[in-house]
Amino acid sequence: MKVRSAIAWVLLVTTSLDPTSAHAFGKKRKSPPPEPIDGKRVVSLASTPEVSIELPDQSAYALGKDFDARLTSWLLQSGRYLVSDDAPSRPMTMALSLNEKTPPPDFQWSGTFLPTARVAVRIEAMTFQTGSRGSRMIYGFNDRMPQAANDFPLRAGGYAPSWFGTTFDEKGSVPFHSTSGLELGEGFTLDLLFAYLVVKYAHYKSRIRAHVDIESPLAGLREQKDIQVQGKGYFYDVSGAYNGYSLGVRIARKDAMLKATQNTLSGVFQAIDQTLKNYPILGRVDGVVVENGESWVLLGMGSDPQILPGTKFELLETASAVVVESVKSNPSGSIARIVKGRVSEIHPGLVARQIPSTVAPRVLLSAKLAGVSVLNQSSQNIDLPDQNISRAQFPDGAVPYESRSSAKRRALFELIFLPYRIWRYYQYDQAYQKPHVLMAATLMPTAETPLESPIGLTEPDPALADRSLEPVVPLEEDGIRLKQATVEIATGDPVTVAVIDSGVDYNHPWLHAFQWINPVPGIDQNGESDAYGFDFSSGDSRAYDDHYHGTQIASVIVRENPHVRIMPLKVFNPWGITQSSGILAAFDFAVEHGAKIIVCAWDTLLSTYSANQTFELALERAQKHGVMVVASAGDRGLSIDRFPSYPAALSRSFDNVLAVTVVDDADQLYRSAQRSANFGPLSVGLAVRAANIQVAEPRGSKSRMTSTGGAAAKAAAHLAAHVSDQHYLEWKAGLFSEAESLPSLSDRVQEGRRLK
Repeated sequence: MKVRSAIAWVLLVTTSLDPTSAHAFGKKRKSPPPEPIDGKRVVSLASTPEVSIELPDQSAYALGKDFDARLTSWLLQSGRYLVSDDAPSRPMTMALSLNEKTPPPDFQWSGTFLPTARVAVRIEAMTFQTGSRGSRMIYGFNDRMPQAANDFPLRAGGYAPSWFGTTFDEKGSVPFHSTSGLELGEGFTLDLLFAYLVVKYAHYKSRIRAHVDIESPLAGLREQKDIQVQGKGYFYDVSGAYNGYSLGVRIARKDAMLKATQNTLSGVFQAIDQTLKNYPILGRVDGVVVENGESWVLLGMGSDPQILPGTKFELLETASAVVVESVKSNPSGSIARIVKGRVSEIHPGLVARQIPSTVAPRVLLSAKLAGVSVLNQSSQNIDLPDQNISRAQFPDGAVPYESRSSAKRRALFELIFLPYRIWRYYQYDQAYQKPHVLMAATLMPTAETPLESPIGLTEPDPALADRSLEPVVPLEEDGIRLKQATVEIATGDPVTVAVIDSGVDYNHPWLHAFQWINPVPGIDQNGESDAYGFDFSSGDSRAYDDHYHGTQIASVIVRENPHVRIMPLKVFNPWGITQSSGILAAFDFAVEHGAKIIVCAWDTLLSTYSANQTFELALERAQKHGVMVVASAGDRGLSIDRFPSYPAALSRSFDNVLAVTVVDDADQLYRSAQRSANFGPLSVGLAVRAANIQVAEPRGSKSRMTSTGGAAAKAAAHLAAHVSDQHYLEWKAGLFSEAESLPSLSDRVQEGRRLK
């Protein structure tokens, strides 16, 4: 009955959220009537500094150039502006003498122009966030995520992982495998079918922060605005099987990201428009015509400025006040008559400045202030109305179709297990629990429910409410429960070890006492805190592990060395998807927040085998700040001297990088049907026995693992014991002093070095 109710609820929500329905889109609203204009202002645009954004299909989007083109188009289409280049305007020699007849209505001359203002825009942040919960991903750059090379924004193709080998494979069979991301989106429908997949729609948010500098020296005005524009709505995404993504996902998300970004950019134009339309129109005197005592002033204001008859202008730098009034606008500018002052004071080259009908003190300044800008600084937040994005157009043959009946069977299968998947995901997606809450809710037994844990917990001391004395549940080794210990740091501060991975289950009883806590947490513009690490894959404060790999790695570290604090930095979603800016941001965060060691217990094998710009920049920053990076050599059975695997292969270029491989108890490189250890006597600095070691997994679980990632974690734990105020090379020398050279490994590892 409960399952049936849950399915009915899902279908009800689905119908109400379907963006194709009238309920979601509503009736079309009539466009507001255009605002009346008093004439077109000439605007000079400075080139926007170029910034590039990673798109979901592994391409780059040059935001600066596109914004310049769109801003020019928006200005022209608004009907209020003309756009000039940055070339200075100069008075032109008139072919018209002062004693010719009054200019006829269609009279034209070679007119000049003078920009009302110069506009310069700098894009400081741009993000596109799609999906929610486990399927949430963030693209772009902001204060936390710097711009980075477009090395690996997504998996390269199909369902098979290609960037990260077997690191992020799921375990078990659908839908009971370990991957726990909730890949549903906000809506779900059985009728829209595409490409072996069920078409869904997902919520998106697009944000742009721009610094706009608008200067009009001749009007005595200068404004600087920090503008943040936010847009949101739904777009069509495609839901793959739980395990991976296809070309359809990348095409759909790229299309949605471009459309949403361009819509958000329009909000920047709105802010510029709100300022510019209040600026006075400027022009130049191109000549004067006198006929029968009547004087006509020719004002150059650009091509077809559409100056409203009756608009008054003051002429600057004249001996006395001179005011002219527009009589007629034509393609060369505006023809005006003198309403105040002497014609003898008017000559070509004088600047004409509009006198607004409603005089605002900040807009209308006296002539003697011309050329002196009064700086006005402000900020503005713009929330655009929701915009639902139509389905992307897929290239012919890009993704094969399947039958409607087959797709419906797939959808029905997903729907049946939907309540279970939702429940399972929420078991993973947790905020950090403070020690006394964790102990009361998780560790403390009651008379009604005596403590029976699959990991063999023993009853803790209820008095241990202080985190520094928090009970630590040890791992079992070979089925023998180790004696429970209480971590009490006697001398020195624990070493901070950053785990850049799929997140960490920081509420796991084996790990909770070792969680790094930010002494001075920050809050970003999205309201996300970094008190307990950060999730750079989805842009939120929960670095919780909804896969399993990061939790495994963290548990190996704390098992080998309890005098550490784990800083969880999540860069991979459950399917191993990441982007360059997220990885670079995680390195920056670790360095800036005091991590002494960074663990990268995964590897990337780029198809070009070329150097990876993201890693080179990240490792350079770590090296500059004296931070060691311990990297997994990889599990493909390859020589990374010949087929570089990153970041491990960069140990040959950076002395702060230690590449680690795994050997079995017989000191042979580990090999199995699923994975085999990488090697390389020029690149791999250490071998570690780490076969079939016990590890923690999310939701209080445990398992066993064998991988070069586990070996890297073990090496990092031993390295942490040598961290001191000395140079990191001294730490590495101390670690190597714990190793012995084995002839059997001499052609696999530097000096055949294996940790004792």
